Amino acid sequence: MSKTPTYSRRVEASDAPAVGRPKTLHLGCGGKKAADALGVDYDPRSQAEIIHDLNSFPWPLESGSFDRVICEHVLEHLTDLVRTMAEVYRVCEDGAVVEIVSPHFSCVNSWDDPTHKHHFTLATFDYFHEEHPLAYSDVHFETIESRLTFSSSLVTLLARLFCAISPRWYEKHFAFMMPARNMELKLRACKKK
Repeated sequence: MSKTPTYSRRVEASDAPAVGRPKTLHLGCGGKKAADALGVDYDPRSQAEIIHDLNSFPWPLESGSFDRVICEHVLEHLTDLVRTMAEVYRVCEDGAVVEIVSPHFSCVNSWDDPTHKHHFTLATFDYFHEEHPLAYSDVHFETIESRLTFSSSLVTLLARLFCAISPRWYEKHFAFMMPARNMELKLRACKKK
């Protein structure tokens, strides 16, 4: 009787089986790994199946293996965003959805954590769009969805209104007076021409 290969806790990257892999990758999953996802994290106390420092390239994952990549509160901790996005692109299938959640640059949470290396606007990831005049790499993502989240205070009611009119206008003129909490993006990996 053959045994179906599955990921066991603390798989060595080179020994990870190719069959039966989840199609969702959860980068920096910590203790809140998404159901049915393959988790990668540097912390051995995490729920990750693969323990790996995401600042070390290439990642121990096959190219074109995932149709969904979750980057929830992880990208702001990594050293080289351009190289990280190239690696995300590498492990994505064509059309894969990349879900990004990070503190917005206007949020105090973006600044109070000493391990945060980046502070993002909604436009940060536009530099990975093929048509952007200052695109930094040969990887291409298109934005499917972008939004800011706010606390539930009365002050943020006005901020939400300004953001609904124009997120860019809100970020340029009102973000530090009425801070957002998080930015949430969904990107699609565009590999085929």
